[in-house]
Amino acid sequence: MSRHALDDPASVEYAAALDGLWAEWDGTLRECERVLEAVADVPARMPRFRDPIETCRATQYRAHVTSERALGLMPPLVVFEAHRYLVETLGYCRDALGALAAADEAGDELDADGVHQALQALRATREAYNAAHYASYAAGVLAAGSDSQDPVGNAGPPAWLVVTSAVSAATVAVGCAVVFMLLTQS
Repeated sequence: MSRHALDDPASVEYAAALDGLWAEWDGTLRECERVLEAVADVPARMPRFRDPIETCRATQYRAHVTSERALGLMPPLVVFEAHRYLVETLGYCRDALGALAAADEAGDELDADGVHQALQALRATREAYNAAHYASYAAGVLAAGSDSQDPVGNAGPPAWLVVTSAVSAATVAVGCAVVFMLLTQS
């Protein structure tokens, strides 16, 4: 039976804090995605929309608060890069949403490129969270096995993430972070 290389209480604490942070951000993220996806279906030059801009402002603020709270977390060393990427994507999301709101406040029409950029930034936060979340698994959050559960009740880590004696948790964490960063960059 394979086991994680580390059984670090700090990793468990970090993962629980990260999951709590994500639980607060996820609803706002999904609502803004829903609104911007509806707006993105409108032809290239869009008239001023009050509801999407209000949603963007609220989500921009939530992205700012979430990134500040994430900065207060102490990630285990093997999760540091994935955590840093999460903080950076939240900042990028905040800025992309702010650009949409600023264009509206200046009286400019919103363009489809700005909306798509904001949607991409929103989705990047999800991928960054997944990278940090799975990297925390690699840091030893769970013991491998068919009956393992994470702190929020999901099934254990994917089979490819279970650390065997030949693979270190640090190697898996760095690999996860690199894969998710490559997937989110375009």
